[in-house]
Amino acid sequence: MKCNDSSETVRSWSALRLNETNGQLIEEIDLTMVDSYRKSMLYLRPFFLKGGLYKMKFTVNMTVFIQNPPLILVRSVETYVKIVPSPVIVRLTEGAQSRVTRGWGQSLILDPGQNSIDPDDENNKNFTIKWFCRRLPGEVINRNLTEDMQNISDPIFDRSVLYRERPTGLPTPSSDESSEEEESKDGLLEEPDLGGCFGKGPGMINVTESYVNWNTTVFRRSNVTYEIIIKIEMSDRDPSWGGLQIVLLEHIPPVISVECQTEKLCYPNDPIGQRINPVRVGLIGLCKEGCDTELLYEWQVYGVDAEGNETYLAEAGEFLVG
Repeated sequence: MKCNDSSETVRSWSALRLNETNGQLIEEIDLTMVDSYRKSMLYLRPFFLKGGLYKMKFTVNMTVFIQNPPLILVRSVETYVKIVPSPVIVRLTEGAQSRVTRGWGQSLILDPGQNSIDPDDENNKNFTIKWFCRRLPGEVINRNLTEDMQNISDPIFDRSVLYRERPTGLPTPSSDESSEEEESKDGLLEEPDLGGCFGKGPGMINVTESYVNWNTTVFRRSNVTYEIIIKIEMSDRDPSWGGLQIVLLEHIPPVISVECQTEKLCYPNDPIGQRINPVRVGLIGLCKEGCDTELLYEWQVYGVDAEGNETYLAEAGEFLVG
């Protein structure tokens, strides 16, 4: 063996599509059209491979033919890759916000049917959407319960249903008596507030549409933070979840939104927030309603842990570049 003989190193990739059940060969994928086919790192453009199970093989050939006999130096390694549909990006609003502020009597437009994105086909809007709601903090939606086990309630389009006449003979409670029922100025009894968005407890909302335009008076009361949670189902992938917190005030504030300057650099995070480029991110604040008077913009940055606890980051202003 002449160890000082040089040889050309040839690298190559091959791909086989396999049956996910029995591992049998379905087809061999032609990679010769891929620029990185003979490089150590294989780069495949989006959607080059269909969904399914693949066996990827990388081969290095350093055979020396000028020797007699030829020195055969070939090694291969294999790995398996499963291509699955991408999870749907759930967005309730155009700006993909995770929290908005509204006043009592203002409008709230939610359109997850149009704003949510199928990364595999951005024109696909064939979503099955389920609506949930809870009151923050403290209330929980059990995502593992089937629909027939969920607590289902309706938005309060007619607020008169919250009141009923006092039954004949029922004494009026004294001022120092506690009662789950409150008496209105008209002498009517108010139904007890059991939590959730509409006073019936957290759970599913009886809505079948993919778009809603609500007056905020559909909620039980103001000075509360609610969270609308969306579950999007598609037949070929696991469900995706997303939510929007609604801080509902008594007074009427300007309607503003915060959007990412470059949309594709922000990705909604479940249960709240956005995944962003940790090095640099651009945000845009927009006033969309109630903007007739002089406006003063002020930014505040908070850190949020996995439990939703917030910490004001006073030093964040030192890192602003624009």
